[in-house]
Amino acid sequence: MVLKTIRVLLTVILTFTSAVTFAQLTNIDHVTVVKEFIDNIKNNNRQAIAAQVIYPFGREYPLKRIKTEAEFVTRFDEVFDQNLKNIIIKSNPKKDWTQMGWRGIMLNQGDLWIDEAGDLIGVNYETLKTKNLKKSLIERDKSWLQESLRNFERPVCQIKTKTHTIRIDEMKGGTYRYTSWKIGRKMSEKPDLLIEKGEKIVEGTSRSTRFVFKNEGHEFEINFAIEEEGIDAILTITKDKEVLSEQNAVFLNY
Repeated sequence: MVLKTIRVLLTVILTFTSAVTFAQLTNIDHVTVVKEFIDNIKNNNRQAIAAQVIYPFGREYPLKRIKTEAEFVTRFDEVFDQNLKNIIIKSNPKKDWTQMGWRGIMLNQGDLWIDEAGDLIGVNYETLKTKNLKKSLIERDKSWLQESLRNFERPVCQIKTKTHTIRIDEMKGGTYRYTSWKIGRKMSEKPDLLIEKGEKIVEGTSRSTRFVFKNEGHEFEINFAIEEEGIDAILTITKDKEVLSEQNAVFLNY
């Protein structure tokens, strides 16, 4: 299911380059759902908006996903500040919103996405409240990590398999670091495995995302393009293209 895949991606929200061009809205049904969404924002109808959100609603880690309508209403100001509301309210459904095929309908260059039914898929725009909250959560994240591991630029995720707790961090220069601890060990301890200079690979029109790390002839791949309920990622370990292990994983603290 495409929407499940979109929600699972850690960046969560769809982005596109300016080289990709799609037609502005002409379908009357699409224009209607956009107008309804704009009206709900204009009237600050939080409950109506929360009722048309695809859950869990993705937030960039270390922010937690929003899992219910009630939680969305509570965290509404984290997602929509007055500036974003003004952008939406002043937008022209036929000029500022674009149909992007099966991906949905986007506002401007991807500030916000809804599907053809008018349900909110995701928001790229980042409010000041979100920025401050992320900053405090990242500092907290660093405080419980083993000291030598606190030098990351941005935390990507924490996941748990049946045998290990794993985290991926973005480092300076755009590379990624893999660290893992056996279940039962704390992140404040020295990791059982640390791999530097991994890469992020984004493929296809669905923007499926995976991370690849190489260590002493072994390749560790974490794939987030998963469509099965209850599974957020799959860790595959190979050597010389032979699969040694494949484990399901779920997000932690997300």
